[in-house]
Amino acid sequence: MVRGGGAHCRPSLGSRLATWLVIRGVQFWTSQLWGRLLESNVFGTAASTLEVTKELFVNEMKTRLWSWYKQQRRAGREVTAIQNMTANMLGDLNGGEMGWHGSEGNYILEFTLELLDLVDAASILDSSALRQAGRALFGMLTLLRRRPRGCFTDSEVEEFVQHTKIVMRHFLRFNISRPKVHQLAHMAHLCRTHGSPGNWGCWTEEGWNRFLGRIANRSHRATWHSRTMTEFNQAYGLASKKPSSRDKRRRTR
Repeated sequence: MVRGGGAHCRPSLGSRLATWLVIRGVQFWTSQLWGRLLESNVFGTAASTLEVTKELFVNEMKTRLWSWYKQQRRAGREVTAIQNMTANMLGDLNGGEMGWHGSEGNYILEFTLELLDLVDAASILDSSALRQAGRALFGMLTLLRRRPRGCFTDSEVEEFVQHTKIVMRHFLRFNISRPKVHQLAHMAHLCRTHGSPGNWGCWTEEGWNRFLGRIANRSHRATWHSRTMTEFNQAYGLASKKPSSRDKRRRTR
């Protein structure tokens, strides 16, 4: 079983990685569903041009989402809300990434599933498949929230795998192919042999790329390679220490 605990592992990053991959799936799904809502004109936002139509659609979704946030807060529930919504944040609304991240996706998924039950689903293309995939994504996030440190039971592992199969079939059917979707499929496949994704470890060195980039950006282009490695080695204690006078005397004996 792949577990953290080694010199370079952080076990807690496993659940973060799993949640991050599912949230990416939520982004692709939300982009596709909102695109279907736009095409079906369920809110009467059709206009003379696509740009104007999209702007009207964004305003309608923003109003509904902000109202949903207020309802959740009145019920005593804390929600992570996005602070703004623009047409550019929605991308092409064709199964791509959207301009929100992390825990915001948990609540946008819930909002969108509730919205799908309120509108005329018969007028939305592939509404049944979209609803099934959305509920599967919600089930995956529910399991990960229930076990933030992993430790799935055998039945929960099977439930997670079944949810992932539904999501993957949906993405394959509509040709939504991204590296993150591919990685999500591998994660579910390994659940049966490696246990809960929350128990897996990630290499902490992945976070070093940002540190290296900052050093390189403030270095001269003629010496950036040597300065980057020098400062990096010094910061992480990897640079070889200069021999002390005592060490020198020992070597001469």
